[in-house]
Amino acid sequence: MRNAVCELLEIGVKSYYVWKNKTHPTIVAFLEKYFKEEEIKELIETGEIKKLEIIKDKTADELAELVKSQHNEKILAQIEELKKQLL
Repeated sequence: MRNAVCELLEIGVKSYYVWKNKTHPTIVAFLEKYFKEEEIKELIETGEIKKLEIIKDKTADELAELVKSQHNEKILAQIEELKKQLL
């Protein structure tokens, strides 16, 4: 993760620790808390993170409803499959 953050911020390893511990701890903590190393690398390579591009225009409520809806669809499909097996 350290190397990916260094590449993203265009800083060296020594500067990374200065950023992390003294000058910009909130930025480094944010990156390390909310992003996987692969996502930071994806951002560096492509200029975007696909996962975030998919959800960028959705509110938290819309995302929760979407997840709930997809979960319910899976459960209903499982119920239908069980019904077929019982008949």
